[in-house]
Amino acid sequence: MEIQAAQAQQSGIAGGASDRPPLNTGWDNSLAGRTKKFGDMLKHVLPPMPNETAELPQFFDTVEKL
Repeated sequence: MEIQAAQAQQSGIAGGASDRPPLNTGWDNSLAGRTKKFGDMLKHVLPPMPNETAELPQFFDTVEKL
């Protein structure tokens, strides 16, 4: 543990300000988080997909226009 503390202190990680900004490893910055956020936004923009197959061409035309 002392060796790890010494290595961290030598590299400037522990105990003091660093020149680099802190890494944001939260959910919003991950690929999965951004994909989920984008999908949730699309839910509020796109109309619901119809159950009838005859209405699908009109649905895709509407989506393409949006």
